[in-house]
Amino acid sequence: MRVAFLREARLYRADLHRANLQVADLYRAIAIS
Repeated sequence: MRVAFLREARLYRADLHRANLQVADLYRAIAIS
């Protein structure tokens, strides 16, 4: 139970990190143009 929760939390954190990177790329593209 706890292990599954930790795995889910890690996946959630990875998705959040990926979303943050996409937002950063978007801002960079806007700043360059």
